[in-house]
Amino acid sequence: MMLAAVALVAAACTGDDEPAPSGSLPEAKGLLDDAAKAAAEITSTHFVVRTSGNVPGVAFENIDGDLSLQDKRVAAKGTATMTLMGNRVEAKFVLAGGTLYLDPGSGQYQEIPEAQAKLVYDFSAVLDPQRGVAKLIGELADAKTVKQEKVGEVSAYKIAGTAPKGTTAGLVPRRVRNCRCRW
Repeated sequence: MMLAAVALVAAACTGDDEPAPSGSLPEAKGLLDDAAKAAAEITSTHFVVRTSGNVPGVAFENIDGDLSLQDKRVAAKGTATMTLMGNRVEAKFVLAGGTLYLDPGSGQYQEIPEAQAKLVYDFSAVLDPQRGVAKLIGELADAKTVKQEKVGEVSAYKIAGTAPKGTTAGLVPRRVRNCRCRW
């Protein structure tokens, strides 16, 4: 999930529209440092979180949406595929003004206070330089530049590496046990 974000952010930092001649590739560390700095400045993004198989502690199969910072508050809108009361549903969500509005497929939005919603997924983590994508990029371990490629019309470097567990924990939705949630 996040390695795609790394590739795209690194693409924005190359500054070239044409691939460099074949030969040695730039060191991943320099590319990642530049990408982490650029990611720390992002105030809006489209995001996708996907899981496959049974992932312990993860509440959703996928989330697809848009995030933005508005007056220092996070706003979000999108869809999430999850299991509610044993049924797989595609839910629509809107986060605005400190409230999460969730339509679990019924056509009716339920209001969930942001503090309660954060127990499952904290949207603000994605754009937060200390917890989000910028931190993930900056802490990628064993990073290697593997190739140069085009992403859309932009020249980019593909970087492979390992994201430490603590770095990804806040970016992945989690299942909450014994939650007195009104979903």
